[in-house]
Amino acid sequence: MSIDLSLLAGVKLLKQFQVELAASEKERQELCNAEKLFDLPITAYPGLVEVDREVGQFSKVLDLYEAQRVRTL
Repeated sequence: MSIDLSLLAGVKLLKQFQVELAASEKERQELCNAEKLFDLPITAYPGLVEVDREVGQFSKVLDLYEAQRVRTL
C-alpha cells in the first residue's frame, strides 16, 4: 500500500495501529478459547495473520528510521 505520509507520521500511525492489532489478537485468542471450550472447529483468521506480518515489516523499516532520526537530533 502507499499513501502520502511523512515518515514521522507513519511512525505515529504504526504505534497506534499496533495497539489496535494487539486488541484484535487478544479477541482472536478469546474466541479461539471459546471454540475449544465448546469443541467447535477453530476459526482461522488469515487476514489477521497477514496484517500482523505486514505490520512487522513496516515496523522494521520505521524502527530504522526512528533510530536514525534520534541519532541525528
